[in-house]
Amino acid sequence: MKGFLKIYIASFVGFMILFSAIFIGADRFVFNKESNPLFSSGSSEQAVEKSGAIDSYVKNKKRLNILLLGADGGRSDTMMVLSIDLASKNMKLLSIPRDTYYLLEGYNDYDQRKINAVYGHGKGKGGAEGVRKAIEDLTKLDIPYFVEVDYDGVQEIVDLVDGVEFNVPVDMNYDDPTAKPPLHIHLKKGLQVLDGDKAMQFLRWRKNNGSEGTGDLDRTKRQQEFMVAAAKKAFGLKLLMVIKAAGENLETNLSTQEMIYVGSKMIGADLGSIEKVTLPGDVGNKHGYSYLLPDEEKIKALKESFTTVTDIEKK
Repeated sequence: MKGFLKIYIASFVGFMILFSAIFIGADRFVFNKESNPLFSSGSSEQAVEKSGAIDSYVKNKKRLNILLLGADGGRSDTMMVLSIDLASKNMKLLSIPRDTYYLLEGYNDYDQRKINAVYGHGKGKGGAEGVRKAIEDLTKLDIPYFVEVDYDGVQEIVDLVDGVEFNVPVDMNYDDPTAKPPLHIHLKKGLQVLDGDKAMQFLRWRKNNGSEGTGDLDRTKRQQEFMVAAAKKAFGLKLLMVIKAAGENLETNLSTQEMIYVGSKMIGADLGSIEKVTLPGDVGNKHGYSYLLPDEEKIKALKESFTTVTDIEKK
């Protein structure tokens, strides 16, 4: 079950952590400010001073790219790049399919040639940092930061926000009594509020019994859509509880000051306007095995849109 739980997008929790600073900076949390170091005198100024590296992305008119990662043991199940124009508040979200072909020297077995296998590689080539470097190499993007999430608390988070309204695209019916724990998915097509249990059914679904399903590319689109819906719902008075539940299962190379700084720059950002794309490529065979084969020419074009910032003066 743990592996399926991590299909729930890292970007949801990433948004909660990154943009919690919006509310911190705006004094919108309802809790004891005096006991919270984030509200200490001069904290905003200190955050700016200690975030010179990120501030340079604004000054140099560059997009800030952050890897959002969910991993299961030796594999990464969810890989997305959150790209932020800190000046215009424009955001893009790039999903990297798990089966994307990626060859790392010294790892030549079939399963080791998939991008999701990099996380489990040894000799200092794995982990979140290894995946960050691999996706930088694959996309040719500058991705200096990562947010890695463990999803043991996913169901709790969805229940904390009283469920997420979502349009389930098809009837979902799947039973596997041999799974540990047994897997039973029964959702009707249509707009509905998914509580924690139903959200996990939705996120665990790949195909109906006796059918071929809709594939990982379609599932990636569902992940993106659910992330946006969940993030919108979480921005409210319960955000602090969401952050607490998520933070217990999170690792990042962003400092607290850097997160506050990013949040202060993103005040007023519209989550509904996020542009969502998937790494360009086609399913095909290589060395007798099936992979998502990256389209290098289309990736070059994609790189341009994930590098260029909006010229605010011309808007």
